[in-house]
Amino acid sequence: MSHGRSSWPLLQYDVIGQAWRLYKRHWVVWSVTVMILNIVGSSMAGSLRWMFNGPPVVFHSFSVFGVSLLFAAIHGLILGAMINMADNQVQGRAPRLSHLLDLNGMWFDVVLGSCLVAIVITIGFSFCVIPGFIASGLFLFTIPLIVVNRFTAVEAMTQSFTALKSQWLGATVFQVALPMVALSGLLLCGLGLVFTLPLYPLSLALLNRQFFAGAMVPEPKKPGDPFPEI
Repeated sequence: MSHGRSSWPLLQYDVIGQAWRLYKRHWVVWSVTVMILNIVGSSMAGSLRWMFNGPPVVFHSFSVFGVSLLFAAIHGLILGAMINMADNQVQGRAPRLSHLLDLNGMWFDVVLGSCLVAIVITIGFSFCVIPGFIASGLFLFTIPLIVVNRFTAVEAMTQSFTALKSQWLGATVFQVALPMVALSGLLLCGLGLVFTLPLYPLSLALLNRQFFAGAMVPEPKKPGDPFPEI
């Protein structure tokens, strides 16, 4: 699947403000979502750490590289679930916890795309760090394109690169700034994450619609929950 166009929108930081307004409309659902995903993610990460540091019979089955890819896959699945939930809200539907369980049948590509991007970023970091940050910015749209637009992993990476290569510096800065905003809740003893972390998937969902609205998979019309200010 391709989505060629002669010009692309610019990454705008005001999308974070739009994401904040969306969050406030359904802050309880989003806060509960973050708490649940933190528990699930921590449990899975803890299990991987135990296997990595555990008995030899388990340890020898996992290399450092393999465990790193597993962490990338877990992160990708969690992010994909949140982006699916966020995209439903961007389309005017009330976000629901059930949206976390629906990756539109693209779970394999989410895992594959997460691992491929992690490999590229790791290689970039090995070259004086900066190329790793640039790669992270260029592949910003990989997971949204897989979950929302149903691109394959390679197609999503290609389209994200194509859309952002002309503004690679802005994409790099954005991909550094947005996670910092999303993780700023850690400053409040970690409890603030329930308020700030949802800004990351909501911002990506909004940007994905701005950049790739013409490449969306048609869906049956459903009852709306409009956001006129966006």
